Amino acid sequence: MKVLIVDDSIHKIDALSKYINIHSPNSFIDTAESITNALKIIKDKELIYNLIIIDQYLPQRNGENPIPDGGKKLLLEINRTLKNKIPNYIIGFSQYDNSDIEFSMVWKVIKFEIDSTDWQQPFSELLNHVKNNKFNKENEPVLPIIFVEGSTDKFYLEQTIINYFPAVIDKLSIKTQSGAGSNWVANQLVAWSHSMFKNTNGDYIKAIGLFDYDDSGRKAKRDLELKSFTDNQRKTFKSFLLAPKYNQTILNFYKKGCKIDVDIEALFDINIMKDAENLQYLESRNPIFVEAPRDWSQLEINATEFLTGKGFSQDELLYLKKVKQFSKEDFLKLIKNQKNIEICLNNFKLLLDDLLVELDIQIE
Repeated sequence: MKVLIVDDSIHKIDALSKYINIHSPNSFIDTAESITNALKIIKDKELIYNLIIIDQYLPQRNGENPIPDGGKKLLLEINRTLKNKIPNYIIGFSQYDNSDIEFSMVWKVIKFEIDSTDWQQPFSELLNHVKNNKFNKENEPVLPIIFVEGSTDKFYLEQTIINYFPAVIDKLSIKTQSGAGSNWVANQLVAWSHSMFKNTNGDYIKAIGLFDYDDSGRKAKRDLELKSFTDNQRKTFKSFLLAPKYNQTILNFYKKGCKIDVDIEALFDINIMKDAENLQYLESRNPIFVEAPRDWSQLEINATEFLTGKGFSQDELLYLKKVKQFSKEDFLKLIKNQKNIEICLNNFKLLLDDLLVELDIQIE
């Protein structure tokens, strides 16, 4: 069964994914958090979904506040703009009593409460109906997969594979969506853990969720660690935080007791960071450190003076900055315009070495 869950609650996605796979094992489950992203996923998907599950309250775009009739708006847009991609079934799930998503395309609206099982019987009836119909039985191939936080992350990893690991191009996939973020990556791992895909040898096909080492990435990883996965579920995925070891300069910060965030752009070398600074693509991290260094007297000396005293150059201090959110595409163009992109991606090779090991992909 091919399913899209449009919701931002990791707990609801967990419960629904589990129940879907009880009725239809090895289901393909995608997630989206907003109207815009859901429409793009449906449009870009080569196959048509058997079932789309929507929340009543959805934001127009990722990061925006949900609107009460967001689910209805999504349904109207699917019917208006994606007539050739309309799924076999659509169902509304609401955590509220006011379920006004009455629409001719909707199978029904079910009230969902995490501490109740009342939703399971009507959902079970629908899943059995979807599973037993003869429409749209074609499935997509399942490969080891890396879920990443955004389209620029996807580009950097794909280019690293092309330049350093061409033999594995067809052995894994990298997946994201526009403005995905850490929550989406975590949601995808939860959904994946219930599908229990296996290869021809009977081994679980693994997924990795790649998170920036920042507040949101660390929180997403903690949220996953707090969930009650079975031992077999835990064999299907790995949550992976970017680490200082993938950039020698950042590693030196850590060796001197100065812990800073590590996002995907921080894996590029100093020359790239200097170019980005000159083009005004960077902004200061706030806070500068993940935690204040023990030997830093903040009332007596500022962070720049403190780090300069530890021997860091002005160029190295550029890693105290990050790429502005609205400059990420410009930064991507900067990378694309480099004469030798392979050299630019040298640190990404170190990252891919570790990711391929986690995915049990042999490098020929």
